[in-house]
Amino acid sequence: MIRSRESRGGDVAGSLALMPVGQAFAGLSAAVLGADHVLLVSGATSLVVCAALLSVPAIRDLVRADAHPRTGGPA
Repeated sequence: MIRSRESRGGDVAGSLALMPVGQAFAGLSAAVLGADHVLLVSGATSLVVCAALLSVPAIRDLVRADAHPRTGGPA
């Protein structure tokens, strides 16, 4: 349990530390390629990644830990 928390903290710290690098590359890419192209490629990439993740049954079928079991009646 503790190891997963430590790992999660490292993931968050890495994401926060690399955010300025991503912003710098986005600005450079927009200057070279044009903002329209960068936004189009970024949006398409996000869509493909989301679709790829949802195609994995183990991810698609995740249930919240605090979810209540369905009783079969209307919600």
